[in-house]
Amino acid sequence: MEAEMETDWSKLAQDALCLVFVKLGAVEVLMGAGLVCRSWLQAAKLPDPLWQSLDMERLHSKLSLKNKPTLRAMAKEAVDRASGRLEAFTAEWFVDDELLGYIASRSPSLRSLKLVDCSITNGVLMDLLDCCPYLEVLYVSDCCNIIIDGALLAKCGRISALTLIPFYYECCRLAW
Repeated sequence: MEAEMETDWSKLAQDALCLVFVKLGAVEVLMGAGLVCRSWLQAAKLPDPLWQSLDMERLHSKLSLKNKPTLRAMAKEAVDRASGRLEAFTAEWFVDDELLGYIASRSPSLRSLKLVDCSITNGVLMDLLDCCPYLEVLYVSDCCNIIIDGALLAKCGRISALTLIPFYYECCRLAW
């Protein structure tokens, strides 16, 4: 019988780990892959392509529906790891004004933002538009506190791909 060969995964090169992490995605790295050992945690904290695009949509299927604070903390950690190089952020359900303001203040390179069913307001969204001059794609859907009005549309004038879908079509709040 052949002797089994043991592998010390903690000695895997950081470049190789970063490639694995990119394949896994930011959420999986935050939820455990980056916590395997000290060397994996160090690699997970490097500002690399992994943290430039964060897709946190439909995350609540992986975590408890009662876990908005955990999801917000994960998003903040991911934004911090991007080190100002975040280019795309997608989320559903858990983003609030405080988190959106956090993203805006730390993501000057943001090019794409997609938010669905989030608790955000016009003021913070318009502040983000001021803080993120490279934003080209904005998709906001079913966010109950967003009022689609002239001021918001004027701020969105430079956005090349704009989608604003009111909260519930039958009771949407349009203020033209």
